[in-house]
Amino acid sequence: MRNVCPDELGAHFDRAAFEPDYWPKALEHVGAALCIKHFNLLRMGAGDFVPMAPESAQEVVSLYLDGKWQEHDLLAYRVPRYAEMKLFTDTQLVSASERRSSDYYRGFAELHDIPHSVGWRISENGDTYIFAGFRSRDMGLPSEEDLARVSTIMGRASTAAMISANAARIRTRGLIEGLESANSKAIALGHGGVVLGLTAPAQRLMTADFKIERGRLWARAADAARVLGRLNAALKDAEEPLPGRFIISRRGRKRGIVAMPVRASEAARDAFRNVRAVLVLKDLDARPDLDEAPLRALFGLTHAEANVALLVTSGLSPGEIAERRGVEVDTVRTVLKSIFHKTDTHRQNELTALVLRAMSGD
Repeated sequence: MRNVCPDELGAHFDRAAFEPDYWPKALEHVGAALCIKHFNLLRMGAGDFVPMAPESAQEVVSLYLDGKWQEHDLLAYRVPRYAEMKLFTDTQLVSASERRSSDYYRGFAELHDIPHSVGWRISENGDTYIFAGFRSRDMGLPSEEDLARVSTIMGRASTAAMISANAARIRTRGLIEGLESANSKAIALGHGGVVLGLTAPAQRLMTADFKIERGRLWARAADAARVLGRLNAALKDAEEPLPGRFIISRRGRKRGIVAMPVRASEAARDAFRNVRAVLVLKDLDARPDLDEAPLRALFGLTHAEANVALLVTSGLSPGEIAERRGVEVDTVRTVLKSIFHKTDTHRQNELTALVLRAMSGD
């Protein structure tokens, strides 16, 4: 192996820190210089296992995840408990007898010619990040010289990963704050449906029927639970279409919550907590937040007429409107006739549609 320049390799990580799309290339360049067949970055946290890999390793990584090989991989269990910022090799963490009896080493590692590994881990904000390099049989076990070379880039790589992770967190927080300023009921979802944040109006919709459990959304109703399962699965693959809008029913209420998943534009699969989708919620029991002033200006309605028009739009019957306003039902019907005349409508559903169009600017 040729001599490597730590500054030259570190420059790749410096670029990746502020340019997340460059991480796969950085891993590829550094891995090649260090005689590592596949150099990957993985995040473990909140019940998920998210890899970032160079293009040459993505097929192997997909096969590893799709085959659930992490359940048989002793390194996947032991590395998160290993000391931070300390180089490990698989021979340190897995004994020779364990390798001989391991389904992972006898199966996956043998098939894909990656029997040897070297790396280190760091932790940040409850997540574990693992830099893992896999070597082929021809490359052999990493020597002391190999380990020394890897150790020279640990600091730059780890710092870059923390910068990227914090930048992703700041982007998520900014998204939530923006949605909250618009009074949106929205939930930001990451890889596999992990909840990254939600607005205060969305938080108020959380009940025993719809809540966050173990970092992901949970619904009591079986049909909504199935759709959430499909949504979580789709958020592991940028190419998988998201399910359409669906209803989350609630006990003891006339209406439920309409949920609509929208995939985020930045859908690249990586090891940081980037938002993969936003789940937009609409509470069907909520009264529309409408203002009388535009109705009075557009249609020449009086204060009383505008108020009745909004109550009709809220779904109330003439009897319910009369009870709320403390007047007779006949009085409400008289006001409705005047509203129908001024708005050129004839029925309550026509009036409702017109008011909603007028208030939305459509």
